[in-house]
Amino acid sequence: MRSGMPGAAAAVPKPVQNFRPVHQGLGERLACYHDEMKREFDGINRIAIAIYDSSTDILKSFVESSEGDNPFEHCVARLAELKPLATLARTGGRRVINDLVNHPASTPAHAKKLITAGYLSSYTVPIFHKGVFHGFIFFNSFQTGYFTPGVVQRLRSVAEVVS
Repeated sequence: MRSGMPGAAAAVPKPVQNFRPVHQGLGERLACYHDEMKREFDGINRIAIAIYDSSTDILKSFVESSEGDNPFEHCVARLAELKPLATLARTGGRRVINDLVNHPASTPAHAKKLITAGYLSSYTVPIFHKGVFHGFIFFNSFQTGYFTPGVVQRLRSVAEVVS
């Protein structure tokens, strides 16, 4: 009988054996996106997202994709203690640091972790949804000076997609 006819039994789809979605989780999806980005942005060696909990003022590492070590795995900090990031969260500004080694960072412990992992430049973008701050996207490179105005301009749309 056809399923469209009255009184017909509905066809039951057969289960797909050993079905796995192409991308298992957010980390894997970010890694795939990072791989795609490398076609145009070969100097981006790390993308990381940190999320913010406004009720506790806690910023914590969430997901990352990198070609090196993850310097902030399971990292948690109060946003108020990270003055440069707190300013970006408040103003919506973006930050480029093209020489982490010689940059007078207000959060030297965080810069040191990046440098120890081999990252020499950084581009930071706050994540907002409907005017509410939710965290940051961090792009890092093993190259000093990678985040030129041209690269940053082209990355703006990428940052919007990720955020």
